[in-house]
Amino acid sequence: MNHCQLHVHSVYSPMRGLSSLESLCEKAFKLGHDHLALTDTNGLYGIPHFVNLAREYGLIPIIGCELVLEDLRLVILCRNLDGFKQLTRLLTKYHQHGLGRVACLKFVKEMSENVIVFTDDKEALLFLQKIFKKEVLFFEVTKGMTTHRDILWFKEQQIKPLATSRVHMPKKGEDFYYRLLRAIDENSTLEEIDTSGEHSSYCYFPTNSEFKKWFELIPEALESTLTVARLCRSDWFGNKLIFPSFKGMTLEEASLALRQKCLDQLDWRYGEVDCETLEKVQERLSYELSIIEGKGFSNYFLVVDEFVSQSGINCGRGSGAASIVCYLLGITHVDPIKHNLFFERFLNEFRVDPPDIDVDFPWDERDDILDYVFEKYAGRAAMVANHNFLRDRSAIREVAKVYGIKEDEISYITNRLPRVEIDSTWRQIITHALKIEGCLRHLSVHCGGVVVTPGPIEDYAPVEWAAKGVPVIQWEKDQTEIAGLVKIDLLGNRSLAVVRDALNMANRNYQKNYDYRLFNPVDDPKTKEMMKLGTTMGVFYVESPGTRLYLQKQRSGEFEHNTIAGSVIRPAARRFANIIAERINGKPFEHFHPILKPILDETFGVLIYQEQVTQVAMVMADFDVIEGNDLRKVLGKKHKEKKLKDYKDKFFQGAFDKGIDKKVVDDVWAMILSFAGYSFCKPHSASYCLVSYKAAYLKTHYPAEFMAAVISNQGGFYNSTAYLEEARRFGVEILPPDINHSENHYVGFKNYIRTGLMQVKGIRTKTIEKIIFERRENGLFLDVADFLKRVEPTFEEARTLAKARAYTSLRGENKETALVELMWEVYFHFAEKKGFLQHLPESDHQLEKVKPKMREYDSLQLVDWEFEHMGGFVSFSSWQLYRHILERDDVVRGIDFPVLKDKHVRLFGDFITSKATRTKKGDTMLFVSFSDDSAVYETVFFPEAYYAFRDLLFLGGAFLVEGQVQEDFGSFVLQVTNLQRFAQNWA
Repeated sequence: MNHCQLHVHSVYSPMRGLSSLESLCEKAFKLGHDHLALTDTNGLYGIPHFVNLAREYGLIPIIGCELVLEDLRLVILCRNLDGFKQLTRLLTKYHQHGLGRVACLKFVKEMSENVIVFTDDKEALLFLQKIFKKEVLFFEVTKGMTTHRDILWFKEQQIKPLATSRVHMPKKGEDFYYRLLRAIDENSTLEEIDTSGEHSSYCYFPTNSEFKKWFELIPEALESTLTVARLCRSDWFGNKLIFPSFKGMTLEEASLALRQKCLDQLDWRYGEVDCETLEKVQERLSYELSIIEGKGFSNYFLVVDEFVSQSGINCGRGSGAASIVCYLLGITHVDPIKHNLFFERFLNEFRVDPPDIDVDFPWDERDDILDYVFEKYAGRAAMVANHNFLRDRSAIREVAKVYGIKEDEISYITNRLPRVEIDSTWRQIITHALKIEGCLRHLSVHCGGVVVTPGPIEDYAPVEWAAKGVPVIQWEKDQTEIAGLVKIDLLGNRSLAVVRDALNMANRNYQKNYDYRLFNPVDDPKTKEMMKLGTTMGVFYVESPGTRLYLQKQRSGEFEHNTIAGSVIRPAARRFANIIAERINGKPFEHFHPILKPILDETFGVLIYQEQVTQVAMVMADFDVIEGNDLRKVLGKKHKEKKLKDYKDKFFQGAFDKGIDKKVVDDVWAMILSFAGYSFCKPHSASYCLVSYKAAYLKTHYPAEFMAAVISNQGGFYNSTAYLEEARRFGVEILPPDINHSENHYVGFKNYIRTGLMQVKGIRTKTIEKIIFERRENGLFLDVADFLKRVEPTFEEARTLAKARAYTSLRGENKETALVELMWEVYFHFAEKKGFLQHLPESDHQLEKVKPKMREYDSLQLVDWEFEHMGGFVSFSSWQLYRHILERDDVVRGIDFPVLKDKHVRLFGDFITSKATRTKKGDTMLFVSFSDDSAVYETVFFPEAYYAFRDLLFLGGAFLVEGQVQEDFGSFVLQVTNLQRFAQNWA
């Protein structure tokens, strides 16, 4: 082949490329090319993926990019590693500060020994010609973009030509879609966009004969492509990992420091175990350290430990929780020895990619951890990116905007697709949207991925700056790994804040001394009973309706069983859920083959965890640990068919060689294929399950403190009203907010919860802060006047607090002061402040004058105000308002479902939450959670009931629910046949 393509855009050119990386590599391969460059616009967004794909197709990858400024366009290819570093610095500078033409060209001049540059910008070429050697500076010649005068010019200037196609689209005739992308990016219509200066109808990947014909008059331009290609480095992204040393330590020093720290922590974790267990621990520790040290990962563990030590509350999860080193350091909290966690899923002697430790912190501490990282490793740390591509509805929405469709029509159509009739315009919009689907729109920030490098971060990857001011590399997590950068996930978790706050309240209220890191209530009888019954509303990881129902089916409080529960409800394993529940409850079973018993005994003969795929492949088909891990990884890839076929052939042949029956191999392989969906490894599930047990323990023993923490952290599956109702079912009284006793958040104290000022709508944050500050610095408020004088709220705030009963403590111990009187004090204060009382006699300025006419507010008025100013039932319960319904003879309680199986019943129900799904026929059905004073209960609305009552359900509120109680493996749901909504007219 006498040419190659050196100016190529993929979908990773933000809104400038239409070709996938796969299609580009496949095209070059089929045309017999040896080299291929990727030169996406203003970034290296897809480079690591491209390098890997090119190698798979037998192509030599060339790294580059097209730099596009307002008045400058040039392509830069990297000749060597120094050129790559200079390019990443240039791109970083461009995205951080912006670059003008002169500054950019000056920067490019400094790169002359390490890059190749080509452009059709004549002034730029003349500027660069003064320092660039002839063999690395070229005039870009493109069909449809180059004129006869251009040819005469570059010959006159003795600048070599380079033939390119400026590939922006896969094939001829698709230039319309390039214009469409540009119109979307520029937020303009097709009529307004002009791409003639950057693109032509020839900017596609041509056949060899087409390309040769285009440049038959200047064959040297074709020859230049191979000359350039051979000058460029090809061995990008080797197996070397990029990670900083801990406190400047050498690998040997870091290994000794890590080993010593682990030994120092043995007594902390295993101080009370027997000699046999301690021997296992020491053997496992020695094994892990030998692999960690051999791989040169000691610095990594020390740095992660450094980050984790900034908070006393964390949950290390993912495969890293299988490591006893992580457990001893306090990065994770699940004992890998006790719970039989498979370390080789995390690290093994053959693994070349970096370890991946994910750590959750309380959501309100996570930013502090990141601030520490960016301060400690300033200039050497950045977040990992998320790539946001145009996808189905977003592509349709963007195309519709280009067509000038109004926003309300766009929302109406896109929200109802595909079940809405559309006209020819919309059919055209959808057709065009399908062509641009998968194009990179913009970057966002990964939820927690952080990269730390030995030197300046921009030497290793181009860096951009997110809207909130944090640096972010241009690659997402998979490409980060390909490039050898080691990602650490530092994530925020609201439930950890719940556990933290509940523990703090329990320690304070009951003089306890719980330590989160050592707090392990998995054997507590009451906690196990709560997990068994599924009364886990508010409990992290196990509070969704589906999970609570499954816990009721499983009917087990054992930690190992509920670790299974956390994984079996995931898509990959969900179809085995009922089988597992039956077997946990004693149903006999046989393994597919005796060879699988040691692996699958703990999951009752079923593949549940990711690492079991690896283990099964190893024992059943003699895969080594790398092949087993690769099989597991391939199952989760989008384009896995080719590789998966190779693994399937090896798996079947290996099993047949062991004499295993084909029917058994088919069944096991089918179960392995189920992991093509989302699934968990056991260490991850066990880590989260431990947090669940901690939360369940707190809910069982300290319900007021726990539910207050749940509501204050505003996480969880349900709204605050539902959590308050749950607290009442646990015997907790809910007190209204109070200016003398409320904090901003909810506070639990033994048998009551004090509503936080955060719940009162319309009160400014600074007013709440001043209330709390004044109270702490200068004592409790004595009366309304004292409060209004010291805090100076607005009239609206003062009145709202009165309606929310936040002045209750000012009524005196015997509550002799009427609430209406407190309200009048507010009115009198502001009336006097504004001078409205000046025309009255002094004697009439007193509240005593109107007291005889005051009429105390009734409870219905207070309920109405609570709804208005606190967003629902808070200190009141809906049960109080509907007591006459609950007391009817024909109304049963949700807690009685087990004795009402197959019966048609009526129940009172407060709507909590719902989840829609579709039947096999495509009709909508709905699962809805309701609650009464006894329990939260689950219902199902099959399509007929759904379509009959969906409008009522949309309104929410309180209902009379009718239907038949049905049992499913020990869990109970109500199949709804009728629904009546109660009007909220209590005021």
